[in-house]
Amino acid sequence: MPPESNQAISQSDLSQLDDFLRSKACGLNTLGISFTHGFLTALASGPERLASSEWLHLVFDEAVFNSAQESEAMLNLTLRLYKDIDHRLKTNVGFHPILDKVSHDNQTFQDAQPWCLGFTDAIKHTSENWTEDANQTLQTPLALIFRLADIKGYPDEKYVQICNAIPDAAEFIYTYWQKMSHP
Repeated sequence: MPPESNQAISQSDLSQLDDFLRSKACGLNTLGISFTHGFLTALASGPERLASSEWLHLVFDEAVFNSAQESEAMLNLTLRLYKDIDHRLKTNVGFHPILDKVSHDNQTFQDAQPWCLGFTDAIKHTSENWTEDANQTLQTPLALIFRLADIKGYPDEKYVQICNAIPDAAEFIYTYWQKMSHP
């Protein structure tokens, strides 16, 4: 396990991690930064805090690193990304999901599907801890995320409005579980 860093994660760091996550080194089912950000957001927001040693292998399931230095760098960037997500949700200082950008007919627009698929994938790993009360209380924000997980992004004003609701949904889920674990 690499030493944890308190250094903030930069756009350059995110690009470096995204490049690695999309590379052949991560196997056939490469995830990308958007999926990983959604996955880590759900882990930070959920009913149980998994140790980084438990979730890092889920992010880098089949990764083949070229060197110990590359391994340490990618694990460190992922840990820093998780800390950044947790900090932004905890302090309410501008949490924003990292959404993919898609181009079609000379238009570039956001695609929330990978982020939402990452979020829903992480929920599966802690689903036994989701109570009936949680499912009822969190029905609206979860429905938004599950809906977007089924829709590939497209240039539509209504789609953009739904995507703009993701930060509030994630913050609501985070706050709910924080209150439940610290009554």
